Amino acid sequence: MDLSQNKNNNRNKLYALLTFVTGLVASVFILNNINDNWQHLREHDLQNLVEAHATSVEQSVSRSVSSAKIVAAWLNSHNGEISGFDDFAKEVIISMDGITNLQLAPNGIVKHIYPLAGNEKAIGHNILKDDKRISEAKLAVLSNKLTLSGPYELIQGGIAIIGRQPIFFDKASANNSNSSPNKHYFWGFASVLISLETLLLESSLSELEKQGDSFQLWKYSADTGEKDIFYKNTAENVSEHVQATMEMPNAIWYLNIEESLKLEHDPELFVSAIILFLFDILLACSVYQYLSNRKVKFTN
Repeated sequence: MDLSQNKNNNRNKLYALLTFVTGLVASVFILNNINDNWQHLREHDLQNLVEAHATSVEQSVSRSVSSAKIVAAWLNSHNGEISGFDDFAKEVIISMDGITNLQLAPNGIVKHIYPLAGNEKAIGHNILKDDKRISEAKLAVLSNKLTLSGPYELIQGGIAIIGRQPIFFDKASANNSNSSPNKHYFWGFASVLISLETLLLESSLSELEKQGDSFQLWKYSADTGEKDIFYKNTAENVSEHVQATMEMPNAIWYLNIEESLKLEHDPELFVSAIILFLFDILLACSVYQYLSNRKVKFTN
């Protein structure tokens, strides 16, 4: 009789152990699903975050470079008469955020800058003979469209992007007797310069700086086709797992964001694991107790 009871008791323990193992496997499966769903939601949130910041940068650049078109329209309305440029440029800069300075470059040579203070070294710069800037400048002339140049280091110091709007005049409205015999002739550029520092301040990227998150701005070089990271706020490599694109005039920019707080698992996963583990133990004990009681009743 004792042998039979021991045999039944061992069998009950085996059933309880199998119940525990089965519950444990099911718990692992549940925890994996919980973590996978959390990772999916987290990646979705991060993608929404990077796209929101990319939209902010894109809108900031678009708003600022449009001032070059405004200056070009003003110059056209004055038939190429430059007097009054400083006063007009001042009004444009006051009314529009994110502009570092406005420039006029007759025949591609920078002659007028507002504000001039700190930018004196750029006066006389021939854009059409600068190897670093000539490709975008020629593209602007050939396409008769505003183009974005840079970012690159400026002659006067600092890093900036420049939006250039080519200006053409009809032959009949030209004051220059040596104008081209074509219907239109190229007068020069109306340009807007946006320092990278100003761009970061005007866009929502300044929020990432404050939060301590890492990010980088980059594009493919028009000359070499290689990746050109023109700004990142950390010396470390920034993961390109989370990325958004920005459509700029004649260029595509890319933004990558990497949060400073890297969470590999759902913060509540540990608590869930403990609860499920305790539940598995309770279930196994319940099975063992049920089988033991059932055997006692059957014996009685």
